[in-house]
Amino acid sequence: MALDFDNSIYGNWQSTTSATRLVVTNSGCALYAYEWVQFVGACSWDGGTIGGILTITYPMPLEPGRVRYPIRWVNKNAIDLGGEPFRRIASP
Repeated sequence: MALDFDNSIYGNWQSTTSATRLVVTNSGCALYAYEWVQFVGACSWDGGTIGGILTITYPMPLEPGRVRYPIRWVNKNAIDLGGEPFRRIASP
């Protein structure tokens, strides 16, 4: 499924408990920890009414790597990413 949840997932999200940041745009996603890129690549969203799974696909030598993150919506400016609370710090 293409990345689109009423454009709600797009933006710059910051963890409220760590230095982890998630950036989601229409051209890709990036996950940073302490300002170091952990994963960057194309993303897809498999969502529903209370959240979904965000998949980041990134290049690797033999085949693309994939990481999947469970996301639960708290409100339009807050998400729970794998049990860690995030807040929106910027919209695209």
